[in-house]
Amino acid sequence: MPASAKSPETLRVIESLLIWEGAAGNERVRELLDLHFTTVSRLLAQYVDLNPIGLSYSTVQRRWVADADFKPLLTTGTIEEYLAYTLTERNQDGAIVVRTQLDFGVVRHLAFAILHRAIREGLGVTAMHCSMRSPTPTSKIFYPHSLVEAGRRWHVRAYVPESGTFKDLALTRLSELCMTDLALPDEARQERDTAWTTQVALRVTSHPDLTLEQKQMVRAEYFGSSAARVETVRAALLPYIIHDLRAATDPARQQPPDFQLCVADAEKLSEWLMPGS
Repeated sequence: MPASAKSPETLRVIESLLIWEGAAGNERVRELLDLHFTTVSRLLAQYVDLNPIGLSYSTVQRRWVADADFKPLLTTGTIEEYLAYTLTERNQDGAIVVRTQLDFGVVRHLAFAILHRAIREGLGVTAMHCSMRSPTPTSKIFYPHSLVEAGRRWHVRAYVPESGTFKDLALTRLSELCMTDLALPDEARQERDTAWTTQVALRVTSHPDLTLEQKQMVRAEYFGSSAARVETVRAALLPYIIHDLRAATDPARQQPPDFQLCVADAEKLSEWLMPGS
């Protein structure tokens, strides 16, 4: 496809990167699109001419950086649009496929962009944080290494010096985020996150209290008629995956019809599961 035909779409990709990653450079755009270096340079310049407010060029990072004054011009600015450009093939217009999942937690693009930049640049972040255990917001510093979409919510996986551990922080419970110039300490590196680097085998079966006919139906629906399905997943993500599958970890307590799937040998995974899972 000639570059001219790709230009409008590429400009929207550039804008989504600026909104949700806080920056857009030649290398990053070429990671997503099969375009030549000079073509991307021209398109970046074209976009900046079109929508310059809130943009500045970093000669150190060799990319355009967006600040709080930057506003979308060509896109809706939603995270779904950003994910469509960065995670999946882009589809033609037309509502053939309908998504029923509702995003109750509003993800602010400035917060997402700050975290994304901090991860790419290996820097710490300060923010006000609250939780169900401590609902009053308090100041927290952390070093993020991954952004995770878990069900209807986004989390940032980060090292928190206050506790000396890696934690999952819900983006909707973070406010007043600010990227610092504090370099990533050795203990905060992703490879030091044991739960993140550990891969575990998740074996899912039909719930043992289903009837034979129900088990056969569930197996056909989820396992291709096999007796079970085994997936290798990160230990840190295991609780979210099990929750999303609505699979029982305590089949005596978690009964059908609410639970049709069951985690086999859940006790072997207990160290990675949240209390009450």
